[in-house]
Formats: sequence, structure tokens, C-alpha cells
Amino acid sequence: MLSVDLVKLASTNQIGKAVLVAGDSDYVPAIKAAKETVNVTLCYDEGTIHRELFDVCDERVKLDDAFCDDIKIQ
Repeated sequence: MLSVDLVKLASTNQIGKAVLVAGDSDYVPAIKAAKETVNVTLCYDEGTIHRELFDVCDERVKLDDAFCDDIKIQ
């Protein structure tokens, strides 16, 4: 349902940015459709990312130890 929601929200201009935490290529068609009006950021783990998914997104954030340290609540 995430893919459907992404395309639906993008096509009705309800969102301008989407953040996706995923690793497989199932989302590629939806991202391609949404990118006409939406900037898509991918949060990914290096060991589980599909290359096509990585390539189709506008921005990428690697989920690694440094990222986790940056967002850790003190």
C-alpha cells in the first residue's frame, strides 16, 4: 500500500517530499511516477540496498553507526 499512497499523494500534490526506508526494488515504479512532483529521499542500509532503488531516488541517507549517533537522544 505504500507505493499506492506515494503515487496518490504525489499526483494530487499533497506532498512535496517523501522519505522511504527500504532496500528492495519493489518501490521503483512508484518512485518513478512520484518523482514528477515529489523529491524522494532514500534511507538505506548498505548491505541490503538494491542498486536500481538507490539510483532512482533523488537523495540518499546511509543508515550507519554515524547516522545513529547523530540522532541519538541524550
